[in-house]
Amino acid sequence: MTNLTAPSGHPALVVQDLSREFSNGSETLHILQGVGFTANTGEAIAITGPSGCGKSTLLQILGVLDHPTSGTVSLEGEDPFAMDVTQQAQFRNEKIGFIFQDHHLLPQLTVLENVLLPALPHRGISNEVRERALMLLDQVGLTARMDHKPAQLSGGERQRTAVCRALINRPRLLLADEPTGNLDPATAETVGKLLVALALESHSILLCVTHSEAMAQSYPRRCYLKAGQLVENP
Repeated sequence: MTNLTAPSGHPALVVQDLSREFSNGSETLHILQGVGFTANTGEAIAITGPSGCGKSTLLQILGVLDHPTSGTVSLEGEDPFAMDVTQQAQFRNEKIGFIFQDHHLLPQLTVLENVLLPALPHRGISNEVRERALMLLDQVGLTARMDHKPAQLSGGERQRTAVCRALINRPRLLLADEPTGNLDPATAETVGKLLVALALESHSILLCVTHSEAMAQSYPRRCYLKAGQLVENP
């Protein structure tokens, strides 16, 4: 078991002895093996590692989209794997934000409507929520594009919209899986910096899986996942 401890402060995220196994006929695949780490509110952590090492599996478990074979996850004192399915869905919506390599915007909705979508089951579209959406869009430079559909946007604009959508509910944990993987280097750098800045402003814990060494180096904390083990980079 490898335990990585946040540098200071009371950890909001505590992962202990996390393992994930899959059966493949008579063979058992050990994807994650005793992963353990903690993170403070406002921390931004880059996770790198070779393809197939379990980076996306780790994010799926932390996002309560998959279950660990063993181990525990606690976010602000709550264990999502002790909840029933309905409670887990509410936990995801209220506590966790997701950003993927593909933006997953709904094509029939405008930019503003896409950003507001996660708030519907949580708080509804109050004036406060709408103001937050407009503020986020302004921060990423999309105010003039908020009535456009995704097909009318560039790749960078679509991904910036996805960042705003992930932050609309002020998530405690923000999970980004190759968020700039489909973007050109200049746009990737811009979106990457915006992501870190907005996550920090929202007091979210940001965990970002990336193959980009340049992007990883821009993060204050870096971890490497290999053969199911998570180690802290110097």
